[in-house]
Amino acid sequence: MPRLADDGKNGEDGEEAVLQATRIILCLLAQRIGQLTEQIQDLDGRIRRAAGSRSATCRATASTLGRAYRSRERTEA
Repeated sequence: MPRLADDGKNGEDGEEAVLQATRIILCLLAQRIGQLTEQIQDLDGRIRRAAGSRSATCRATASTLGRAYRSRERTEA
């Protein structure tokens, strides 16, 4: 992690220290945003896969129930 210089000077050197600190903070924030974006993408993929497999299971169950119902109707007729 970058360190902030504190040389105790004022004036132009103090302004340069503020600019350097600002750059460091913005860089750290950009890195954190990148990390959070990766985590969001990973979790989104997991949710989509889970929802997709659940959806496939529901469709298969509905199809099986539909066949059983139609078979029952034919048997009763």
